[in-house]
Amino acid sequence: LDIDLRFEMQNPIVMVKLSAGYGDEIAHLYSGDILWAHNEQRGPDWITQMELYTGLAAATSAASQVSFAKQTQARSVLESILKPLDVSIRYTPEAEQVLSGKIVEDYTTSGLAHREADDFLRRYDLAFTIEEDKQGLVYRPTKPREPDRQRSEENTFSADNGLVDTPTITRSGVEIRSLLRPQIRIFDKFFVRSPTVQGTLRSVDYSAEYYAIHLRHIGDTHGEDWHTEIEGAYTKLGEVGQS
Repeated sequence: LDIDLRFEMQNPIVMVKLSAGYGDEIAHLYSGDILWAHNEQRGPDWITQMELYTGLAAATSAASQVSFAKQTQARSVLESILKPLDVSIRYTPEAEQVLSGKIVEDYTTSGLAHREADDFLRRYDLAFTIEEDKQGLVYRPTKPREPDRQRSEENTFSADNGLVDTPTITRSGVEIRSLLRPQIRIFDKFFVRSPTVQGTLRSVDYSAEYYAIHLRHIGDTHGEDWHTEIEGAYTKLGEVGQS
């Protein structure tokens, strides 16, 4: 980064967009607000480290105050709490099902909208996050965002399309490393086609079906390959091991 840009990165709540790829095929990775940034010179290069969060500016400034004295749909209460964030709210199918028909009575709250929404949703084992492009997502942390999504080449990782090394099977799912996959998001459902996976859990039909709970893109601008590292949880963890 040039000196002017490095100094600009020192300001809090600056929006940053990150892109990477090969040749002319540059893809968007992530955009978010800077929580902190640090510049360090290493030899002839200046290295800038940043920690970014989507919706940080709104989450740390938008206050909400709501009060409902009569029976009100839980979804209406939630959307009133979230209104100051000025985001478009989406629900995963699981969240839609959980909130359907739920009634809240005599509810009052005041505080930062993001925090109050999380507190409200906790009673239903749901959570809220701000994603890119001013999108808010209400979801269940233990379920993929699109549980009915079918296997396709786009959401399958194999040696034929960039899977690197051998997947690591864990108690809760799998850890994989692939050539850059910028399109995958947290809570996306994905599939792994590998002898290691099928051999370890061969008696379980869906053993290669996961959703992303941790995601990291790694690379640099000096010509090395870019990689995507994903930790995935089983989409049906409670049934793993049954035959």
